[in-house]
Amino acid sequence: MHDSSSVVVVAAVIERHGRWLLARRPRGKRYGGCWEFPGGKVRRGETFARAARRELAEELGVGVLAVGSPRASFRDPGSPYVVRFCAVEIEGKPRALEHSEVRWVTLAEARKLPLAPSDRRFVRQLVLRQYGTKVPAAGPPASGTLPLPEATAPEAPMSSSSRKTPTATAEPTAPDRAGETSAGRDFIRTMIAEDLESGRRD
Repeated sequence: MHDSSSVVVVAAVIERHGRWLLARRPRGKRYGGCWEFPGGKVRRGETFARAARRELAEELGVGVLAVGSPRASFRDPGSPYVVRFCAVEIEGKPRALEHSEVRWVTLAEARKLPLAPSDRRFVRQLVLRQYGTKVPAAGPPASGTLPLPEATAPEAPMSSSSRKTPTATAEPTAPDRAGETSAGRDFIRTMIAEDLESGRRD
């Protein structure tokens, strides 16, 4: 349970070919330069599914095929935000319409990125669910990936005129770890299937 002052945020957990979609927050916003699962605030009267469809259309320019119920919830430190992570299936090619960059990463790669606090906790939960106590090693950044600067403290919001031209992200290719490919795919599908089955029993 969360108090009435809490602001609920839906975070979309999107997987393709064993890679997970992360978006980098622009400078000038809270956790600027950090990576997160895309999403945004749930408006009064909105369901998680409706909020996810609206936010992902605005942020990534994609459609939403299915949304699972929240599987993890974390309070963002020092703010009223409560981030709830939902498995989501999308259609279309994600573009960075509001973020500075979007990227498909393996869990090992995600662990090396500067993640927002709630997202870091959720990535750890993903790793534990898929691998148990055997956590995959986080190797060096992928070829062609530049080192990421440290996250900066929150600054004044950027004006709309300072936003960069939207950029698209390349479709993910299968990672070297065949086990991680099937595990990621099965994880998302299992989460949504379990939600649908639960709904039929209610």
